Amino acid sequence: MGRDRGILAELLRPLVTGVTYFLLAHFSLSASMGLHGMATMWPPSGLLLGVLLLNRRDRWPGLILACAAASAAANYMAHSDPLLTAGFTVANMIESVLVIRLLGKEARQFGAFGEPHRIIRFAASVIAGGLTSAAIATYFVGGWSFGVFVSWATTVILGMLIVTPIIVTTAHYMNRRRRPVSRAEILSSVIALGLVGTVTMLVFTQATYPLLFVPLAAVIMVTYLFGPPGAAASVFVIAVIGSIATTNGLGPIPALEGDRYINVLFFQFFLGVALLSSFPLAALLAQRANNLADLEHSNRMLEMAERAAHVGHWRVDLRTNKLVWSAEVYRIHGYDSAYQPTVPAAIQAYHRDDRKRVLACLKETADTGVPFKFDARLVRKDGSIRHISSSGEMERNPVTGQPAAVVGMFMDVTDRVNSLSQLELARKAAEVEARNAAILAETDQLTGLANRRKILEDLRGEIARAEAFGEPLAIAVLDVDHFKNINDTLGHAAGDEVLTRLGQIFTRSLRSSDRVGRVGGEEFVLVLPGMTADTATPLAERLRAEIADLDWPEAGLDQVTVSIGIAGHSRGLDDRALMLAADLALYSAKRDGRNLLRVAA
Repeated sequence: MGRDRGILAELLRPLVTGVTYFLLAHFSLSASMGLHGMATMWPPSGLLLGVLLLNRRDRWPGLILACAAASAAANYMAHSDPLLTAGFTVANMIESVLVIRLLGKEARQFGAFGEPHRIIRFAASVIAGGLTSAAIATYFVGGWSFGVFVSWATTVILGMLIVTPIIVTTAHYMNRRRRPVSRAEILSSVIALGLVGTVTMLVFTQATYPLLFVPLAAVIMVTYLFGPPGAAASVFVIAVIGSIATTNGLGPIPALEGDRYINVLFFQFFLGVALLSSFPLAALLAQRANNLADLEHSNRMLEMAERAAHVGHWRVDLRTNKLVWSAEVYRIHGYDSAYQPTVPAAIQAYHRDDRKRVLACLKETADTGVPFKFDARLVRKDGSIRHISSSGEMERNPVTGQPAAVVGMFMDVTDRVNSLSQLELARKAAEVEARNAAILAETDQLTGLANRRKILEDLRGEIARAEAFGEPLAIAVLDVDHFKNINDTLGHAAGDEVLTRLGQIFTRSLRSSDRVGRVGGEEFVLVLPGMTADTATPLAERLRAEIADLDWPEAGLDQVTVSIGIAGHSRGLDDRALMLAADLALYSAKRDGRNLLRVAA
């Protein structure tokens, strides 16, 4: 069913076009005043050109053949001369095809007739096609006749310039509409064209006053309201009414001195002036409409981008102090578009601790032209705080170069600031956790002292420092006497209490520069920077005596003693050699009876 409907449409298209062409040609030849059987204006040429512009290239042969048959029929009825009919028909067909060829690739882009350079190209192509058609027609009339050439050329040129824009723009307008034409639009169009028709009838039904300029005012008005379609339709109305009136000897044109040929040329000249008066305005209005549509589209895209990026823009006119916000700036401030921002209110919206700095930045740009950039806190309408980043520059008058405005970009960076704050908190927490992990990795869990790895690392560092600066260094190795017996007889809890209490004594008794660590089950190492073995001996002896005098009622012990071995560092000894020397001194103290202190030889 759909295929049959498509085939029927393809068959009806050339048929309807041909019938319409014939009716327009017959009416133009019979109702208008002409010379040598030629009409004042030839609407069929505009019809054929408009139809060709609106249809695909594969449809052109059928449309041209249909219009050729219609042209031949109308011309033969008017002239009864087969050769003349054939010549006029060929001329009429060639003109439209030639115009299409001259337009080239832009032939399909004349829908709105809204760009001045395309209107100029269209007019130039129409004039070239009309002159070519006039030359062919003049040849078939027989001999060269300047009158026939001019009359034919102006007739077909006016027909294409007037009728083609009406057809093409109307079709283009209807195709682009997303809703049906409203009654109000139809009524307004009828009223406007009715006004043109009424004015034209009043002018062309009297010959007392030369009022040909009056219809032009109506054309300009309709052009302003409806653009290129209104301009072409208005001139067409004037052409129809003026042709009928002039044919019947009415109006100001027949009142002019001159023959009928001069009257025809004058009327055609009048129509040309009407077109020249309206089409440039129509093109500029259409271009303005296109520019406004493009601007609206750009603004919509900008607003969408600003909303997605939380970025807005603002402008302060330095002459009027008027502040303009974009939609996103309104949203960032928490206001709707009905709010009228002012510069003082905008400054007041900043956090009280940031206002002075923001105002100074903006004032510096206004005074010196130096671009600004600042980050600040903004208090929204609901009292919540937003973090913003703003940057901008001076805008100068393009003519005078004087400062005209300050413009800026306005970005909501609250999420970024919050993320950075969270990252900073996470970083600090990670650092604390890392420090804690490091402490745990370097600390003996029972005593809280440095573990074996840590104390030996400290010892290597102190050895390097002592050799670098030539300072003395001593170490003391302490071992709890009979510690295994304590664990075996009183339990590990008692042994743990002994080790914990000794760690407290070491921590309390040593200098801040000293280091102490647990290197084995009941063995401790003291690292004593700045001391020799001799000066370290009294300190170690005090510790031994203090430990021996401790009471242990809770652990059930009578006495706990330690044996101590001391070794002093000398150049070339590493940590293992120094520890070995102290261990040998410790073993000596153990052999000699325990609870003793010995110094390495």
